[in-house]
Amino acid sequence: MVVVVNGDFHLTHGGGGAFTGYGLLVVTGTLRYDPDDSWDGVILVIGRGVFDGSQGGRGGQINGTVLVANTTDNSGHLLTNLGPASYNQAGGGNGIQYSSNWVKTVQGLMPYQVLSFREISQTTP
Repeated sequence: MVVVVNGDFHLTHGGGGAFTGYGLLVVTGTLRYDPDDSWDGVILVIGRGVFDGSQGGRGGQINGTVLVANTTDNSGHLLTNLGPASYNQAGGGNGIQYSSNWVKTVQGLMPYQVLSFREISQTTP
C-alpha cells in the first residue's frame, strides 16, 4: 500500500491496541511516531523533514528504512538545496531495523497509478 499524507501526521494507535502498518508512507509535514506501534516498509518524511519519536512508548519497531529530508522552506516553496532535517527517536520502542527486503518490496510499488483520491478534512479543536 502507498499512503501519502500532505501535511503533518501522527502515526499512533489512538488508544486501542498497538498496530503495525505496511508499505510506503510519505509525509510532507512533521511525522510524530508513537514507539508503541510498528511500520514494515519505507517511510519518507519530506517537505519540512521532521521526524518526532519523542513520545513515550515501547515494543514498536520500524522494519525497513526511514528517509528524512527538508525540501521546502517555511512557506512551502521548494528549496534549491536541501535544508536541515530533524530526527528524534528518544521516546522508546525498538528503533529502526534496516531491511533491504522491505525496501525491495516497496520498490515493487513503483511506478504507481492513482486509482482513487479522497481528501479527509481535518478539524482544529
